[in-house]
Amino acid sequence: MAPSPAGTDGQYLVVLRGSLIHEGVQRNAITVIFLQPGDAAFELQAGSSGLDALVLSLPRQGAATATAERAPNTEFKVWQCVLCAFVYDEAAGLVEEGIPPGTRWEDVPESFTCSDCGASKSDFVMAEL
Repeated sequence: MAPSPAGTDGQYLVVLRGSLIHEGVQRNAITVIFLQPGDAAFELQAGSSGLDALVLSLPRQGAATATAERAPNTEFKVWQCVLCAFVYDEAAGLVEEGIPPGTRWEDVPESFTCSDCGASKSDFVMAEL
């Protein structure tokens, strides 16, 4: 079973080295698993070459809070999709997509896609509206 560290509300990083059997398949690998405190435990069995584990407890950090703290001294920018003209406003964020108000464009995940046409983040340009 995966370790269950107590006394923290952070995130756990579990690094496994060796061979392991998971869901009936033996794998030789280095495996990195991120767990939140409320996640269900997962079960692993050591394979023929054994299994070493390292568990790190990482403190929870509020990235959105850090973004909002540095924002007051500079103006927010607006970014526009070159394919459909959808606008991302840093001041407003996209709360319905999990991006809080005050999130700078550089802090928006690279996996972001346009809400209207599905274009990638690289298809946006800074706009002056």
